[in-house]
Amino acid sequence: MNLKEYARLRGTNIKKLSEKSGIPASTLYAISSGDTDFDHTGISVFNAISSALGVTSDDLYYALRFEDYEIEDKQISIDLTADERDLINMYRSLSDDARDVLMVVAITLSKGR
Repeated sequence: MNLKEYARLRGTNIKKLSEKSGIPASTLYAISSGDTDFDHTGISVFNAISSALGVTSDDLYYALRFEDYEIEDKQISIDLTADERDLINMYRSLSDDARDVLMVVAITLSKGR
């Protein structure tokens, strides 16, 4: 999922996110399109975006990075259980609309903690 999609799930868009975070829309669009990443923009940009979206930086990180995990990639340094691999593969098999619904439900449920 990219930043534009995640912002939409949070009820906003890149222009409004730019106004609320103080980050130029051009930077947010570059992040969304993959032309740049948070390694090049810095942690302050990441924190400003997560704050403007009303989520923790952890939530934003995992929402944006989830699809980037390649289960068989030897460079990934996290150990996944078989169940976690199955869940990731099931998520990947969903349509974009189903993924959006799942993310909205997960975000809504996490707010109730």
